[in-house]
Amino acid sequence: MDNSILNVYRGDVVENSHRGHIAVVNANGELLYSFGDPFRITHGRSALKPFQVLPVMETGTADHYGFTDADLALCASSHSGEEIHRSRATAMLWRVGIDESHLQCGVSPPIDTKSYEELIRSGQSVTAVCNECSGVHIGMLATATYMKEPLGTYTSETHPVQKRVKKAVADLTDYPENGIQLAIDGCGIPTYCMPLTNIAKGFARLSTPEIVQKEHQESVDRIVNAYLNRPEMVTGEELYSTRVMRVFGRRLLVKEGSQGVYGICDRDTGIGIAIKIEDGRLTELPPVVNEVLRQLKIGIDGEIQQLAKDTNPPLKNTLQQPVGRFKTEFVLEKHKR
Repeated sequence: MDNSILNVYRGDVVENSHRGHIAVVNANGELLYSFGDPFRITHGRSALKPFQVLPVMETGTADHYGFTDADLALCASSHSGEEIHRSRATAMLWRVGIDESHLQCGVSPPIDTKSYEELIRSGQSVTAVCNECSGVHIGMLATATYMKEPLGTYTSETHPVQKRVKKAVADLTDYPENGIQLAIDGCGIPTYCMPLTNIAKGFARLSTPEIVQKEHQESVDRIVNAYLNRPEMVTGEELYSTRVMRVFGRRLLVKEGSQGVYGICDRDTGIGIAIKIEDGRLTELPPVVNEVLRQLKIGIDGEIQQLAKDTNPPLKNTLQQPVGRFKTEFVLEKHKR
C-alpha cells in the first residue's frame, strides 16, 4: 500500500515521497477518517505535552507559585528560544527557588536563528534555558520542589513526577498505563508510545474536559486556555503552530512533536487529529495539516487561505529560485459510524 502523504517535485518529476498516517477520531475514540495506518504504534514525543503538564496544576504547584497562562503554556512547550521564552523560564526558576543547574534537558542553542545570533552578538552563553524543552523541565522541577521530592532524579520514569505524568497521559489518551511503551525523549524525560488513534483521542478530549476523569477536568480547561491565550509561548512568535492557533481564534489547539508527529483539537466539532510523517520530517507537516483541515472543511471561512504560504509551497534553491513544489497527494478515507 502506497502511503505517500506528500511528494516533492523537482521540475515535473517526483524527487522525494514522504509516507504518513492520519487518524481522526471523536472523544469516544470512534475512527471518523483515516489515511495509511491510523493504529500505527507511535511515539507521541512533544505532541503529548498538553497531557504531560497536567500534574503541574493538579498537585497545586501552579497555584502555589502563581503560574500564569504564559507560564503554563511554557511548561507544555517546545519553544524556539526567543527572549520571551528565556526570560520567562529564568523568572520561573527564580520563583521556584532553583537555578539552571537543576535542569537536565541539556544545553542546545535556540531554534530561532535570529535569537541565537542576538545571543552571540551580546556575548551571552547558550544555556539549558535555551533548550526547547526547558519549560517542560521547569514545570517538573517546580512540582518536585513543591511536593518535597528529590530533584536530582526527576527525569527517571520511577520518580513520582514521571509516574504522575504517565498516569495523566494514559488517562487523557484512554490507553492503559501498562500498555504504554516507554523510551527516552530527546530532552531526557520519558516518551510515550501508543496507537496513533489514542493520540488523536487525547486531543479530542481536550475539547470535552467534562468526559475525562474528574481529577483532570479543571487542569484540562486551564491548559487549553493557556495554549489559546498565549500560543507564542508554546512554539514561537512566527512559527506555523502559533499562526494556526491565532488564525483560528479559539477553535484549534495544536501541538507538534519531534519526528513528524502532530496533534490537533477542533473545539467546534470535538474531533481530535493525529498525524505521523514516517521519515520524521517536520517541514512536511504544515502542507499536510492544511490539507487535512481543507478535506475536513475546517476553516472554510478563509482561515486556511491565511496560511496559504504553507499550502504546497514552492521548492527553492539557495538562490531562492523556484525549482519545484511540495504537493499533498492523499485522500482521507471516511469511516461509517
